[in-house]
Amino acid sequence: MKFRTGDWAALFTVVVFASALGWFKTADPDFFFHLKIGQIILDTTSLPDTNTLSAHFADYPWKNPSWLFQAILALIFNKTGWLGISLLKISLASALGAVVYRGSREAGAPSATALMISLFSLTVMRFAFTERPHFFSMIFFGLTVLLAERLRKGERGLVFWALPVLFVIWTNIHFMNNFGLYYLLMVPLAEASQALAGKKPVPESSRILFLAFAASFLASFVNPEGVYYLGYVWGRDHLEVSTMFNLGDLQWSYLDSHPNFYGLLLLAAAIFTVSGKNRDWPVAAAAFFFICLGVRYRRALPEAVIISAILLAKSWPGASGRRIYRYGVSILGILFVSSTVFAVRYDDNYPYRTGSGLNGEIYPVYAVDFVSENRLPAAIFNEFGVGGYVAWKLYPDYGVLQDGRIHAYPPEFLREFNNAYLEKRWPEFLDKYGINTGVIATRFAPMVFPEDGWATVFWDGTFSVLLRRSAATPEFLQKNEYRFLKPGTPGVPSSDKERQRLDYEIDKNLTESRDQNWRLLCYAAGAKLALGNREEALNILDLAESASQNEAVAWIEIGNGFLNAGEKERARRAYEKALEINPAEEGLKEFMRNM
Repeated sequence: MKFRTGDWAALFTVVVFASALGWFKTADPDFFFHLKIGQIILDTTSLPDTNTLSAHFADYPWKNPSWLFQAILALIFNKTGWLGISLLKISLASALGAVVYRGSREAGAPSATALMISLFSLTVMRFAFTERPHFFSMIFFGLTVLLAERLRKGERGLVFWALPVLFVIWTNIHFMNNFGLYYLLMVPLAEASQALAGKKPVPESSRILFLAFAASFLASFVNPEGVYYLGYVWGRDHLEVSTMFNLGDLQWSYLDSHPNFYGLLLLAAAIFTVSGKNRDWPVAAAAFFFICLGVRYRRALPEAVIISAILLAKSWPGASGRRIYRYGVSILGILFVSSTVFAVRYDDNYPYRTGSGLNGEIYPVYAVDFVSENRLPAAIFNEFGVGGYVAWKLYPDYGVLQDGRIHAYPPEFLREFNNAYLEKRWPEFLDKYGINTGVIATRFAPMVFPEDGWATVFWDGTFSVLLRRSAATPEFLQKNEYRFLKPGTPGVPSSDKERQRLDYEIDKNLTESRDQNWRLLCYAAGAKLALGNREEALNILDLAESASQNEAVAWIEIGNGFLNAGEKERARRAYEKALEINPAEEGLKEFMRNM
């Protein structure tokens, strides 16, 4: 199929839109362990086969199916820094959009319809636009579907051999090359079953696809570790445990993808139902399989979206003349606009921050700097989601307790961690692994570290550092321990000496929180106000206004701070900004009417 002027214009639109969706700061919990391992690969020119980043399981065997992705990531970062990572991300998003558009056009959809399908599909898949090898897998999966469709149409030669070549690269980037193998096996099986059910001979396309599957499967053995993960998504040992031991709750929100995903499925099903002879049951069977897989394993949702988009495009011409066809483009447009509005609504909200660089709200940036600068004693306690960042900054001086590579740790350890969480047996766990320093989300610190044996020596709006008292010198605790300024409602001690200590801790805390986190600033302002330092409290609230990150909850807290300081008009302006961001705050509206 030759591209015409309209196709190039549509493709340009897809690329621009995809670039906009992909332009946000790094916020993926797994990014840094991939980057660190990639840097180790480049430095040593060898592939680690044990869990070298671990403080306790450095000799535990580890199969790494993503070494090529990690090496590419490290090479880009070492040469170009954060800008290169951002450009990589928007390039991958653009390539994904281009693959969906090309596949939709080759499936028979008109250019305008293919454009709407592509744009809508991108908004649905946006949650997966992260710095992970899965991003490459989505593109490779789309190419697999595209090449398989060409084989079904009778193309041979380079189209056939492109598949095993693709899998040679894919299997060294991500184990989800197995999704491509599932598709290459499922479509010919469904096609052959359909023919046999109708008492017809098995079509040649089924035999060719079986051969393509066999060739791609053999090509995957270039990296045996990738084949090892063929049944990974069905494995229960690691996945069951992994869902329960991330104390930091740094998992992605899928709310901005699921409603739109359902809309895409409903439209595809409706068009498919009325498409007559254009119904492609084998592709529909594959779509159903990946939808079911996505229910269990959310990372399979983009693959389900890609197949559903192609199914929708294939069914479109067959629905010609039907009422739903006449309204189909309008329906697509409405879905696209609603999903785009939804995406933009969350475009600069946690965990998305528009721009290039690192999202400091996700990672313990200053907490880890504090550990490094003060050479705090090992071993370190860290949460699952931030282990990669801790390893990137502190390895080899410190090993990590755990990180996002679930399969790199013994299942017994993961269960032990989980049991410590469920049964509140943290002291035994901390003693067993010789933990002397803890890096943990501030809100979870009291749950893990008992106050009588542990001192809080650093905390900002997100993370805390705790030190075992028996491993610290009195001088260090005198300088760094937070005795009075702790997360929660600021309490004001009665004696002048203790009040002076609280004031010292507030100033220390503000100095350590170099990114001026609005939560911390509001808290510090409240503490200053409790000490009677109204002017200092107002100055801190001024800083909080500039650090609000366009969040309604931030402006509500800032407004509360001004109200407590007697600045009713400034409080009202802050509340009004909160309502501009989130007009649904009915409780705030009622509160303002009664001010």
